[in-house]
Amino acid sequence: MLLTWDGKRKPDWSDYNNPRPAMLRETFGGGGEGDCDLRGGLLFEGDNLAVMARLLADGYAGKVQLAYLDPPFGSGANYVRKIRLRGDQVGRAERDLAKFENGSMNQLQYTDQWSESSYLQFMYERLWMVKELLADNGSLYLHLDSNEVHAIKLICDEIFGRECFQRQIIWRIGWISGYKSAARNWIRNHDTILFYCKDPGKMIFNKTYLPYQEGYLRRGSGSSSGKKDRPAAGKGYPLEDTWNCSAADRMDSIQIKSFSKEKTSYPTQKNESLLERIILASSNPGDLVMDVFAGSGTTAAVAQKTGRRWIACDANHIAVQTINRRLQAIIGASGDEIAGANPSFSIWEMGGAGGDEGGGGGGGGGSIVSVDCRRDGADVIVAIMGYSNLELPKLTKTDWRSLIEWVSLDRNYDGRTFNVYLSDIPKDIKQYVSGRYTIPNVPGGAVIALKVIDILGHETLWVK
Repeated sequence: MLLTWDGKRKPDWSDYNNPRPAMLRETFGGGGEGDCDLRGGLLFEGDNLAVMARLLADGYAGKVQLAYLDPPFGSGANYVRKIRLRGDQVGRAERDLAKFENGSMNQLQYTDQWSESSYLQFMYERLWMVKELLADNGSLYLHLDSNEVHAIKLICDEIFGRECFQRQIIWRIGWISGYKSAARNWIRNHDTILFYCKDPGKMIFNKTYLPYQEGYLRRGSGSSSGKKDRPAAGKGYPLEDTWNCSAADRMDSIQIKSFSKEKTSYPTQKNESLLERIILASSNPGDLVMDVFAGSGTTAAVAQKTGRRWIACDANHIAVQTINRRLQAIIGASGDEIAGANPSFSIWEMGGAGGDEGGGGGGGGGSIVSVDCRRDGADVIVAIMGYSNLELPKLTKTDWRSLIEWVSLDRNYDGRTFNVYLSDIPKDIKQYVSGRYTIPNVPGGAVIALKVIDILGHETLWVK
Protein backbone atom coordinates (compact mmCIF):
# COMPACT_ATOMS: atom_id res chain seq x y z
CA MET A 1 0.00 0.00 0.00
CA LEU A 2 1.41 3.38 -1.03
CA LEU A 3 0.61 6.53 0.90
CA THR A 4 -0.05 9.64 -1.20
CA TRP A 5 -0.27 13.35 -0.39
CA ASP A 6 -0.22 16.68 -2.20
CA GLY A 7 3.23 17.36 -3.62
CA LYS A 8 4.65 13.89 -3.09
CA ARG A 9 8.01 13.73 -4.86
CA LYS A 10 10.94 11.38 -4.63
CA PRO A 11 14.35 12.98 -4.29
CA ASP A 12 15.86 13.92 -7.65
CA TRP A 13 19.43 12.80 -7.12
CA SER A 14 20.65 15.32 -9.68
CA ASP A 15 19.68 17.95 -7.10
CA TYR A 16 22.55 16.69 -4.93
CA ASN A 17 25.32 16.51 -7.54
CA ASN A 18 26.53 19.94 -6.45
CA PRO A 19 25.87 20.00 -2.70
CA ARG A 20 26.36 23.03 -0.50
CA PRO A 21 29.83 23.40 1.05
CA ALA A 22 30.51 22.49 4.66
CA MET A 23 32.68 25.05 6.44
CA LEU A 24 34.93 23.84 9.25
CA ARG A 25 34.20 26.08 12.25
CA GLU A 26 35.71 24.36 15.29
CA THR A 27 37.82 21.37 16.25
CA PHE A 28 38.29 19.64 19.58
CA GLY A 29 41.13 17.20 20.12
CA GLY A 30 42.68 17.81 16.70
CA GLY A 31 40.05 16.08 14.51
CA GLY A 32 38.57 17.09 11.19
CA GLU A 33 40.93 18.73 8.74
CA GLY A 34 40.25 19.03 5.02
CA ASP A 35 37.11 17.34 3.71
CA CYS A 36 34.51 15.96 6.12
CA ASP A 37 36.52 13.03 7.45
CA LEU A 38 36.16 10.72 10.41
CA ARG A 39 39.36 11.16 12.31
CA GLY A 40 36.88 12.07 14.99
CA GLY A 41 33.16 12.67 15.30
CA LEU A 42 31.41 15.00 12.87
CA LEU A 43 28.94 17.57 14.17
CA PHE A 44 27.01 19.60 11.58
CA GLU A 45 24.90 22.71 11.96
CA GLY A 46 22.36 23.02 9.16
CA ASP A 47 19.41 21.45 7.36
CA ASN A 48 19.89 17.69 7.56
CA LEU A 49 18.88 17.26 3.91
CA ALA A 50 21.82 19.44 2.88
CA VAL A 51 24.09 17.65 5.35
CA MET A 52 23.19 14.20 4.01
CA ALA A 53 23.71 15.43 0.44
CA ARG A 54 27.16 16.64 1.50
CA LEU A 55 27.91 13.26 3.11
CA LEU A 56 26.86 11.39 -0.03
CA ALA A 57 29.10 13.64 -2.14
CA ASP A 58 31.99 12.97 0.24
CA GLY A 59 31.73 9.20 -0.12
CA TYR A 60 29.57 8.13 2.83
CA ALA A 61 26.98 6.21 0.77
CA GLY A 62 26.67 2.75 2.31
CA LYS A 63 28.97 3.57 5.25
CA VAL A 64 26.53 4.02 8.19
CA GLN A 65 25.83 0.95 10.33
CA LEU A 66 23.14 2.57 12.49
CA ALA A 67 20.85 5.56 12.07
CA TYR A 68 18.72 6.72 14.99
CA LEU A 69 16.20 9.43 14.15
CA ASP A 70 14.15 11.37 16.68
CA PRO A 71 12.42 13.77 14.27
CA PRO A 72 9.58 16.22 14.93
CA PHE A 73 6.49 14.27 15.92
CA GLY A 74 3.98 16.51 14.17
CA SER A 75 2.67 17.36 17.61
CA GLY A 76 1.61 20.93 16.88
CA ALA A 77 3.51 22.10 19.96
CA ASN A 78 6.26 24.63 20.60
CA TYR A 79 9.35 23.36 22.41
CA VAL A 80 11.37 25.50 24.79
CA ARG A 81 14.38 25.14 27.02
CA LYS A 82 14.59 26.52 30.50
CA ILE A 83 17.10 29.33 31.02
CA ARG A 84 19.09 28.77 34.20
CA LEU A 85 21.71 30.90 35.90
CA ARG A 86 24.79 29.41 37.47
CA GLY A 87 26.22 29.53 40.93
CA ASP A 88 25.13 30.20 44.49
CA GLN A 89 23.04 33.23 43.51
CA VAL A 90 20.74 31.14 41.37
CA GLY A 91 17.57 31.70 43.43
CA ARG A 92 17.73 35.50 43.52
CA ALA A 93 19.01 35.85 39.96
CA GLU A 94 16.32 33.60 38.53
CA ARG A 95 13.65 35.72 40.18
CA ASP A 96 15.16 38.74 38.41
CA LEU A 97 15.32 36.79 35.15
CA ALA A 98 11.66 35.82 35.50
CA LYS A 99 10.75 39.48 35.78
CA PHE A 100 12.79 40.34 32.71
CA GLU A 101 11.24 37.49 30.73
CA ASN A 102 7.69 38.61 31.65
CA GLY A 103 7.30 35.76 34.08
CA SER A 104 8.92 33.13 31.86
CA MET A 105 12.39 31.60 31.95
CA ASN A 106 11.91 29.69 28.70
CA GLN A 107 13.59 30.12 25.32
CA LEU A 108 11.83 28.82 22.20
CA GLN A 109 13.93 26.18 20.42
CA TYR A 110 11.70 24.92 17.64
CA THR A 111 8.10 24.77 16.47
CA ASP A 112 6.57 21.41 15.55
CA GLN A 113 3.65 22.73 13.51
CA TRP A 114 3.04 21.43 9.99
CA SER A 115 0.41 20.80 7.38
CA GLU A 116 0.01 17.06 6.91
CA SER A 117 1.41 17.06 3.37
CA SER A 118 4.46 19.20 4.27
CA TYR A 119 5.33 16.93 7.23
CA LEU A 120 5.07 13.75 5.14
CA GLN A 121 7.17 15.21 2.31
CA PHE A 122 9.76 16.43 4.81
CA MET A 123 10.14 12.93 6.24
CA TYR A 124 9.89 11.18 2.86
CA GLU A 125 12.89 12.98 1.36
CA ARG A 126 15.04 12.48 4.43
CA LEU A 127 14.28 8.78 4.78
CA TRP A 128 15.37 8.21 1.18
CA MET A 129 18.68 9.89 2.00
CA VAL A 130 19.11 7.82 5.16
CA LYS A 131 18.65 4.64 3.14
CA GLU A 132 21.39 5.73 0.72
CA LEU A 133 23.78 6.30 3.61
CA LEU A 134 23.06 3.00 5.38
CA ALA A 135 25.46 0.10 4.92
CA ASP A 136 24.10 -3.27 3.77
CA ASN A 137 24.36 -4.44 7.39
CA GLY A 138 22.86 -1.20 8.69
CA SER A 139 19.67 -0.47 10.60
CA LEU A 140 17.29 2.42 11.19
CA TYR A 141 15.53 3.16 14.48
CA LEU A 142 12.86 5.82 13.97
CA HIS A 143 11.44 7.31 17.16
CA LEU A 144 7.87 8.68 16.94
CA ASP A 145 4.62 8.91 18.86
CA SER A 146 1.02 8.22 17.89
CA ASN A 147 0.60 11.43 15.83
CA GLU A 148 2.32 10.24 12.66
CA VAL A 149 3.73 6.77 13.30
CA HIS A 150 1.17 4.94 11.16
CA ALA A 151 1.72 7.20 8.14
CA ILE A 152 5.50 7.03 8.53
CA LYS A 153 5.33 3.24 8.80
CA LEU A 154 3.78 3.13 5.30
CA ILE A 155 6.48 5.47 4.00
CA CYS A 156 9.23 3.29 5.46
CA ASP A 157 7.62 0.20 3.92
CA GLU A 158 7.76 1.94 0.54
CA ILE A 159 11.37 3.10 0.88
CA PHE A 160 12.99 0.12 2.62
CA GLY A 161 10.56 -2.64 1.63
CA ARG A 162 8.13 -4.40 3.95
CA GLU A 163 10.55 -7.31 4.24
CA CYS A 164 13.03 -4.96 5.93
CA PHE A 165 10.63 -4.04 8.72
CA GLN A 166 11.85 -5.77 11.88
CA ARG A 167 9.94 -4.62 14.94
CA GLN A 168 7.66 -1.96 16.36
CA ILE A 169 9.19 -1.21 19.75
CA ILE A 170 6.98 0.21 22.46
CA TRP A 171 8.88 2.37 24.95
CA ARG A 172 6.84 3.05 28.07
CA ILE A 173 7.67 6.58 29.21
CA GLY A 174 7.21 5.85 32.93
CA TRP A 175 5.00 7.01 35.75
CA ILE A 176 2.36 9.61 34.91
CA SER A 177 1.15 12.47 37.09
CA GLY A 178 -0.34 15.93 36.70
CA TYR A 179 -2.46 17.02 33.76
CA LYS A 180 -1.72 13.90 31.69
CA SER A 181 -3.38 11.69 34.26
CA ALA A 182 -6.55 13.82 34.15
CA ALA A 183 -7.45 12.91 30.55
CA ARG A 184 -10.92 11.42 30.09
CA ASN A 185 -9.44 8.53 28.13
CA TRP A 186 -6.81 5.84 28.40
CA ILE A 187 -3.65 7.60 29.54
CA ARG A 188 -1.04 7.80 26.77
CA ASN A 189 2.24 6.59 28.19
CA HIS A 190 4.47 5.35 25.39
CA ASP A 191 6.46 6.27 22.30
CA THR A 192 6.94 3.98 19.31
CA ILE A 193 10.28 3.14 17.68
CA LEU A 194 10.16 1.61 14.20
CA PHE A 195 13.08 -0.73 13.53
CA TYR A 196 14.08 -1.33 9.89
CA CYS A 197 17.19 -2.79 8.29
CA LYS A 198 18.84 -2.38 4.89
CA ASP A 199 19.18 -6.14 4.30
CA PRO A 200 17.57 -8.69 6.68
CA GLY A 201 20.22 -11.28 5.86
CA LYS A 202 23.13 -8.99 6.72
CA MET A 203 21.92 -6.72 9.53
CA ILE A 204 23.92 -6.42 12.72
CA PHE A 205 22.00 -7.57 15.78
CA ASN A 206 23.51 -8.38 19.14
CA LYS A 207 20.76 -10.03 21.19
CA THR A 208 20.12 -8.34 24.52
CA TYR A 209 19.26 -10.02 27.82
CA LEU A 210 17.95 -8.68 31.10
CA PRO A 211 19.79 -10.22 34.06
CA TYR A 212 17.88 -12.59 36.30
CA GLN A 213 16.68 -10.93 39.48
CA GLU A 214 18.53 -11.70 42.68
CA GLY A 215 17.31 -14.93 44.21
CA TYR A 216 15.72 -16.22 41.00
CA LEU A 217 15.53 -20.01 40.92
CA ARG A 218 14.74 -22.18 37.95
CA ARG A 219 11.91 -24.53 38.78
CA GLY A 220 12.25 -28.32 38.70
CA SER A 221 9.98 -30.44 36.52
CA GLY A 222 7.55 -31.21 39.35
CA SER A 223 7.45 -32.86 42.76
CA SER A 224 7.03 -36.34 41.28
CA SER A 225 10.31 -36.00 39.42
CA GLY A 226 12.27 -35.42 42.56
CA LYS A 227 14.12 -32.55 40.92
CA LYS A 228 14.80 -29.48 43.03
CA ASP A 229 14.72 -25.82 42.09
CA ARG A 230 18.19 -24.65 41.15
CA PRO A 231 19.96 -21.34 40.49
CA ALA A 232 19.34 -19.90 37.06
CA ALA A 233 21.94 -20.48 34.38
CA GLY A 234 22.30 -18.60 31.13
CA LYS A 235 22.37 -15.00 30.00
CA GLY A 236 19.06 -13.88 31.45
CA TYR A 237 15.70 -12.95 29.98
CA PRO A 238 15.84 -12.14 26.26
CA LEU A 239 14.63 -8.57 25.84
CA GLU A 240 11.21 -8.09 24.26
CA ASP A 241 9.94 -5.32 21.99
CA THR A 242 8.17 -3.64 24.92
CA TRP A 243 10.65 -1.60 26.98
CA ASN A 244 10.40 -0.23 30.50
CA CYS A 245 7.41 -2.43 31.19
CA SER A 246 8.61 -4.44 34.19
CA ALA A 247 10.52 -4.08 37.43
CA ALA A 248 13.48 -5.81 35.76
CA ASP A 249 13.60 -3.27 32.94
CA ARG A 250 13.62 0.25 34.35
CA MET A 251 14.10 2.90 31.68
CA ASP A 252 11.88 5.87 32.57
CA SER A 253 12.07 8.91 30.33
CA ILE A 254 14.56 11.53 31.45
CA GLN A 255 11.77 14.08 31.05
CA ILE A 256 10.02 12.80 34.20
CA LYS A 257 13.17 12.62 36.30
CA SER A 258 13.68 15.73 38.37
CA PHE A 259 17.35 15.29 39.27
CA SER A 260 18.97 13.31 36.46
CA LYS A 261 22.63 14.28 35.99
CA GLU A 262 22.19 13.73 32.24
CA LYS A 263 19.83 16.68 31.84
CA THR A 264 21.01 19.41 29.50
CA SER A 265 17.83 21.59 29.67
CA TYR A 266 17.28 20.96 25.95
CA PRO A 267 13.66 19.91 25.22
CA THR A 268 12.80 16.38 24.01
CA GLN A 269 16.11 15.02 25.32
CA LYS A 270 16.26 11.21 25.36
CA ASN A 271 17.90 8.92 27.90
CA GLU A 272 21.41 7.58 27.48
CA SER A 273 20.08 4.20 28.63
CA LEU A 274 17.64 4.13 25.70
CA LEU A 275 20.31 4.95 23.12
CA GLU A 276 22.79 2.58 24.72
CA ARG A 277 20.34 -0.30 24.28
CA ILE A 278 19.87 0.54 20.59
CA ILE A 279 23.55 1.20 19.84
CA LEU A 280 24.85 -1.93 21.55
CA ALA A 281 22.23 -4.09 19.81
CA SER A 282 22.65 -2.81 16.26
CA SER A 283 26.30 -1.78 15.96
CA ASN A 284 29.74 -2.93 16.99
CA PRO A 285 32.76 -0.98 18.28
CA GLY A 286 34.25 1.12 15.50
CA ASP A 287 30.99 1.23 13.53
CA LEU A 288 29.50 4.50 12.31
CA VAL A 289 26.35 5.80 14.06
CA MET A 290 24.35 8.71 12.64
CA ASP A 291 21.68 11.02 14.10
CA VAL A 292 20.49 13.87 11.88
CA PHE A 293 17.90 15.17 14.36
CA ALA A 294 20.52 15.28 17.09
CA GLY A 295 18.88 17.68 19.58
CA SER A 296 20.70 17.36 22.89
CA GLY A 297 23.28 14.94 21.45
CA THR A 298 22.43 11.76 23.35
CA THR A 299 23.19 9.54 20.33
CA ALA A 300 26.63 11.09 19.84
CA ALA A 301 27.33 10.95 23.58
CA VAL A 302 26.55 7.24 23.84
CA ALA A 303 28.34 6.43 20.59
CA GLN A 304 31.45 8.16 21.97
CA LYS A 305 31.20 6.31 25.28
CA THR A 306 30.79 2.91 23.59
CA GLY A 307 33.63 3.28 21.10
CA ARG A 308 31.61 4.01 17.98
CA ARG A 309 32.26 6.69 15.39
CA TRP A 310 29.47 9.21 14.99
CA ILE A 311 27.85 11.84 12.82
CA ALA A 312 25.37 14.28 14.39
CA CYS A 313 23.42 17.11 12.83
CA ASP A 314 20.89 19.72 13.89
CA ALA A 315 19.62 22.95 12.36
CA ASN A 316 19.26 24.59 15.78
CA HIS A 317 22.32 26.54 16.93
CA ILE A 318 21.55 25.94 20.63
CA ALA A 319 21.34 22.20 19.95
CA VAL A 320 24.78 22.25 18.32
CA GLN A 321 26.17 24.21 21.29
CA THR A 322 24.62 21.67 23.67
CA ILE A 323 26.17 18.75 21.81
CA ASN A 324 29.53 20.52 21.58
CA ARG A 325 29.62 21.15 25.33
CA ARG A 326 28.40 17.64 26.15
CA LEU A 327 30.98 15.87 23.97
CA GLN A 328 33.84 18.05 25.18
CA ALA A 329 32.93 17.15 28.76
CA ILE A 330 32.71 13.42 27.96
CA ILE A 331 35.99 13.29 26.07
CA GLY A 332 37.73 15.52 28.59
CA ALA A 333 36.69 13.20 31.41
CA SER A 334 37.54 9.94 29.62
CA GLY A 335 40.54 10.88 27.47
CA ASP A 336 41.80 7.79 25.63
CA GLU A 337 40.23 5.34 28.09
CA ILE A 338 37.31 4.28 25.86
CA ALA A 339 38.43 1.44 23.60
CA GLY A 340 38.05 2.30 19.95
CA ALA A 341 36.85 5.87 20.59
CA ASN A 342 38.62 8.74 18.86
CA PRO A 343 38.91 11.56 21.44
CA SER A 344 38.24 14.32 18.94
CA PHE A 345 35.50 15.85 16.83
CA SER A 346 34.89 18.74 14.48
CA ILE A 347 32.01 21.16 13.90
CA TRP A 348 30.90 22.05 10.40
CA GLU A 349 28.45 24.70 9.25
CA MET A 350 26.48 24.19 6.05
CA GLY A 351 26.70 26.94 3.49
CA GLY A 352 29.16 29.02 5.45
CA ALA A 353 26.51 31.28 7.01
CA GLY A 354 27.93 33.60 9.63
CA GLY A 355 27.40 32.95 13.33
CA ASP A 356 27.07 35.09 16.42
CA GLU A 357 30.71 36.10 16.74
CA GLY A 358 32.42 39.30 17.75
CA GLY A 359 36.04 40.31 18.03
CA GLY A 360 38.18 42.41 20.35
CA GLY A 361 35.72 43.13 23.14
CA GLY A 362 32.50 42.76 21.20
CA GLY A 363 30.14 39.84 21.05
CA GLY A 364 26.96 38.21 19.87
CA GLY A 365 23.55 39.54 20.83
CA GLY A 366 24.91 42.75 22.35
CA SER A 367 27.31 40.96 24.69
CA ILE A 368 30.57 42.45 25.93
CA VAL A 369 33.43 40.57 27.58
CA SER A 370 36.30 42.31 29.35
CA VAL A 371 39.57 40.36 29.30
CA ASP A 372 43.03 40.90 30.72
CA CYS A 373 45.69 39.03 28.72
CA ARG A 374 49.38 39.22 29.55
CA ARG A 375 52.61 37.25 29.27
CA ASP A 376 54.34 35.59 32.17
CA GLY A 377 57.60 34.37 30.70
CA ALA A 378 56.77 31.73 28.08
CA ASP A 379 53.20 31.45 29.35
CA VAL A 380 50.16 33.59 28.69
CA ILE A 381 47.62 34.32 31.42
CA VAL A 382 44.07 35.11 30.31
CA ALA A 383 41.61 36.46 32.89
CA ILE A 384 37.96 37.40 32.28
CA MET A 385 37.24 40.59 34.21
CA GLY A 386 33.56 40.98 33.40
CA TYR A 387 30.70 40.06 31.10
CA SER A 388 27.39 41.69 30.25
CA ASN A 389 24.61 41.22 27.74
CA LEU A 390 22.12 43.85 26.62
CA GLU A 391 19.37 41.24 26.57
CA LEU A 392 19.78 40.71 30.32
CA PRO A 393 19.67 44.26 31.69
CA LYS A 394 18.05 43.30 34.99
CA LEU A 395 20.99 41.04 35.82
CA THR A 396 23.72 43.67 35.60
CA LYS A 397 24.31 43.47 39.37
CA THR A 398 24.51 39.68 39.33
CA ASP A 399 27.96 38.05 39.44
CA TRP A 400 28.89 37.94 35.74
CA ARG A 401 29.92 34.31 36.08
CA SER A 402 26.30 33.29 36.65
CA LEU A 403 25.61 34.34 33.05
CA ILE A 404 28.33 32.13 31.52
CA GLU A 405 27.69 28.53 30.50
CA TRP A 406 31.25 27.73 29.42
CA VAL A 407 34.49 29.11 28.02
CA SER A 408 36.93 27.82 25.39
CA LEU A 409 40.44 28.96 24.42
CA ASP A 410 42.42 28.67 21.18
CA ARG A 411 46.15 29.22 21.75
CA ASN A 412 46.91 30.16 18.12
CA TYR A 413 43.73 31.23 16.31
CA ASP A 414 43.96 31.36 12.52
CA GLY A 415 40.97 33.67 12.09
CA ARG A 416 38.78 30.99 10.55
CA THR A 417 38.66 27.72 12.52
CA PHE A 418 38.54 27.75 16.33
CA ASN A 419 40.80 24.93 17.56
CA VAL A 420 39.93 24.25 21.17
CA TYR A 421 43.02 24.04 23.35
CA LEU A 422 41.29 24.39 26.70
CA SER A 423 37.67 24.27 27.82
CA ASP A 424 36.13 25.37 31.12
CA ILE A 425 32.81 23.52 31.48
CA PRO A 426 31.31 23.54 34.99
CA LYS A 427 29.99 20.13 36.01
CA ASP A 428 27.08 21.43 38.07
CA ILE A 429 24.64 24.33 37.80
CA LYS A 430 25.89 25.64 41.14
CA GLN A 431 29.44 25.95 39.84
CA TYR A 432 30.97 28.89 37.99
CA VAL A 433 33.59 28.98 35.26
CA SER A 434 37.05 29.73 36.61
CA GLY A 435 37.58 32.85 34.51
CA ARG A 436 41.38 32.66 34.80
CA TYR A 437 43.50 30.48 32.53
CA THR A 438 47.21 29.82 32.01
CA ILE A 439 48.37 28.78 28.55
CA PRO A 440 51.91 27.35 28.68
CA ASN A 441 54.69 27.83 26.15
CA VAL A 442 52.93 30.21 23.78
CA PRO A 443 55.16 31.11 20.80
CA GLY A 444 55.74 34.76 19.96
CA GLY A 445 53.20 36.19 17.55
CA ALA A 446 50.51 33.67 18.48
CA VAL A 447 46.92 34.91 18.39
CA ILE A 448 44.97 34.06 21.53
CA ALA A 449 41.21 33.62 21.10
CA LEU A 450 38.68 33.21 23.89
CA LYS A 451 35.09 32.16 23.24
CA VAL A 452 32.38 32.81 25.84
CA ILE A 453 28.97 31.12 25.56
CA ASP A 454 26.29 32.61 27.80
CA ILE A 455 23.01 31.24 29.17
CA LEU A 456 21.05 32.56 26.17
CA GLY A 457 23.38 30.84 23.72
CA HIS A 458 25.20 33.95 22.53
CA GLU A 459 28.82 33.38 21.58
CA THR A 460 31.34 36.16 22.12
CA LEU A 461 34.76 35.77 20.51
CA TRP A 462 37.58 37.82 22.03
CA VAL A 463 40.86 37.89 20.07
CA LYS A 464 44.30 39.31 20.81
